[in-house]
Amino acid sequence: MKPLLIFLLLIFVINCEAQMYKGKRQKGYGQLAFSVYGNDEVFASPGISFGAGALLGNNITTGAGFDIYMFNKFNKEGLRFSQAYADFRIYYAGLEKAGPFIAFQPGVVLLKKEAIEKIKSGFSMNLLGGFFVKISKQSGITASVGYGLLAYEMEGIEKRQHGVKFNAGFCF
Repeated sequence: MKPLLIFLLLIFVINCEAQMYKGKRQKGYGQLAFSVYGNDEVFASPGISFGAGALLGNNITTGAGFDIYMFNKFNKEGLRFSQAYADFRIYYAGLEKAGPFIAFQPGVVLLKKEAIEKIKSGFSMNLLGGFFVKISKQSGITASVGYGLLAYEMEGIEKRQHGVKFNAGFCF
């Protein structure tokens, strides 16, 4: 629980700095998306992704996100997981209605145990490439795919899950 509180405090400070940097011109965003994480042990673990953040410049955003993978078991050990992460994105600003982006999302993996006594949440990291299309002045659709890493400790053994993360949803 302590790493999560430190992480959330860090995100709060980053967002406050972003708001101070932009002053009255600061613009925010929200995101609601369908998310899938998969690797060689699990074909696909579907979930929901929530996020919010601030525009730092014409093509850079910072924010925070939370993925909840509640529909499938993560692996043979019976784990279910979520991710809380910082969300740093760089958009290509050359197009008016659409644009590609890259996202870096360091964070924490939160695990729910089922019949496992010694389990410790750990680190998560996503590196994604995606595309954003404006459908109105205030909203758009987005999709991204990329690498996902989940690291945690179970019964004294460090485990790392390397996989693919896919998101598709709406920004407002």
